[in-house]
Amino acid sequence: MIEVRVTRVVVLNNDFVVLLRAAGDKRVLPINVDPGQAHSIQLQLQGEEFPRPLTHDLFRNVLNELDCRLARVEICDLREHTFYARLILLSGEAEKEVDARPSDAIALALRCSVPIRVAETVMDAAGVVIAGKHDGTQPGGSLEVLEEKLRQAIEEERYEDAAKIRDEIQGLKETKKSN
Repeated sequence: MIEVRVTRVVVLNNDFVVLLRAAGDKRVLPINVDPGQAHSIQLQLQGEEFPRPLTHDLFRNVLNELDCRLARVEICDLREHTFYARLILLSGEAEKEVDARPSDAIALALRCSVPIRVAETVMDAAGVVIAGKHDGTQPGGSLEVLEEKLRQAIEEERYEDAAKIRDEIQGLKETKKSN
């Protein structure tokens, strides 16, 4: 598992996307979420509080009342373009896993200040590697060229372009796997 942090919530092609960046490397994992979940995650990132608990606050409060705590969340699988996540809960000495949508898991992890982890296989399949600065030499292959373009698009906050480039990179990686 790779520990990640939420870097931001963006709108790409009219879809809300949570960007997770792996600690220690340059990969970004984009996960589409519905508008309500995006709003909940964004509010927590901004540190906004409401007088009455929102759904994720309520769930955190229920866990506390039951003497159960969230240890971490894991984005554990990707099947047919759908991400899967699980909540890892500690109740006494027992560790329990609960299936969750990634958006709910992320929103809850932010509220409980616990780690978010992504399976290496998920990051390899859907993560986007953003190439670092080069020393004036041109990137070698077409994948490197696309990664450099993606890095520039994200740095310049051209997220629609970044999404298109990400899709090109994923297509190129799938082609390489099938060969």
